[in-house]
Amino acid sequence: HIRHKFLSAMLSKDLKKKYRKNAFPLRKGDAVVVMRGKFKKKEGRIKDVSLKKARIKIEGLYITKKDGTNIDVSFDPSKLMIKELNLEDKERIAALNRGGKNASEDKHHS
Repeated sequence: HIRHKFLSAMLSKDLKKKYRKNAFPLRKGDAVVVMRGKFKKKEGRIKDVSLKKARIKIEGLYITKKDGTNIDVSFDPSKLMIKELNLEDKERIAALNRGGKNASEDKHHS
């Protein structure tokens, strides 16, 4: 669970406003955008999260080898931006609503 925290990506502007967080750990099913490299501005859903390699694979983003086989490209989580979160898990929703920037200020002003 400690390593999973390293697999965080920044949130899109609208998600930042909604949840008051800059980044959140990635999970299979999240919709992301590649921000850097050869696949810049390409979008897709997360297909696989490798905790061992600290890499993310995205549906539809692959390299075709000379023999015709396709190999999924693995991305560093810091080069991705989350566009849409997979909210099927209640624990994940609770984590999103927990804390966040200026949350302590809201408690004092209410």
